[in-house]
Amino acid sequence: MNGERGLTKYLALLVVIAIGVTAGNLLSTWITMKVVEHQMEQALVGISNEVTTQMNKVQRETSVLRAKARAESEALESRRRQQRLADKTGAALARACEEWQRAHEEFKSYTSETESAKHCGRLERYLTTGAVPRR
Repeated sequence: MNGERGLTKYLALLVVIAIGVTAGNLLSTWITMKVVEHQMEQALVGISNEVTTQMNKVQRETSVLRAKARAESEALESRRRQQRLADKTGAALARACEEWQRAHEEFKSYTSETESAKHCGRLERYLTTGAVPRR
C-alpha cells in the first residue's frame, strides 16, 4: 500500500508538472504572440505615417507643377493672341470689330449690334484658335 501511495504521489506530481509546463508553454506563446502583434501594429502605424507623408509631399509637388504648367500655358496663349492680333488678319479683324462697335455706339441699331457681335466674334475666334474666318 505504501508503495502504491508513493507511486500515486509521483503520478500526481508528474501530472501537476506536465500541466504546469504545458500552461507555461501556452502562456509564453501567448505573451510572445501579443508582443509580436504589438510590434507589427507599431510598424504598420509607422509605415502608414510614412506613406501619408510621402503622398502629401507628392500632392504638394504635383500642385506646384500644375500651377507652373498652367502659368506657362497661359503665357504661351497670351503670346499667341498678341502675335495673331499683330498679324495682317488679326489687324483687319480688329479694325472691323472696332468700326462696328463705334457704329453701334453711334446708331444703337439691331444691325449695328449684330454686325458688331459677328465681327468681334470672328476676331475672338481667330485670336483663340488661329483659324481664319470665312467671309
